[in-house]
Amino acid sequence: MIMKRTYYLFNPGRLSRKDNTLKFTPVDEEGREGQVRYIPIETVDNLFVYGSLDANSALYNFLGKNQVAVHFFDYYEHYTGSFMPKEYLLSGRMQIAQMKYHIRKEKRMNIARSFIQGAAFNMLKNLTTETKKPAFLPVWVAWTTRRCLGQA
Repeated sequence: MIMKRTYYLFNPGRLSRKDNTLKFTPVDEEGREGQVRYIPIETVDNLFVYGSLDANSALYNFLGKNQVAVHFFDYYEHYTGSFMPKEYLLSGRMQIAQMKYHIRKEKRMNIARSFIQGAAFNMLKNLTTETKKPAFLPVWVAWTTRRCLGQA
């Protein structure tokens, strides 16, 4: 299985589809094209675009069909927006499954407990890696871990 990864495009250029591959052609300020780079679509999870990018709707259709998200940033590296592919499980089956969990209190509570446990775990991790620790912190962390996360 091919591992998908994130690609960062810092140079301005043109992104297009070439067969079943992405073709990135860097373009400088004078409009001269640089060396073309090919990126196999099956290796792409996300594209983060920091430079100016020329693309067309056919490319975005191709990216959407291959579940590739594209995130855009301006000159100052501020996030400006994203192209997100259509969710794979957008059918009614997913909504029905979610509704089954919602109407049964014990299933809903298990999900809520998981959220709380995850939040508590992350907070405790942050507290234990803090450099300036008050004297009571180790005792409090141990008590909270046992109480909230059910661990020793």
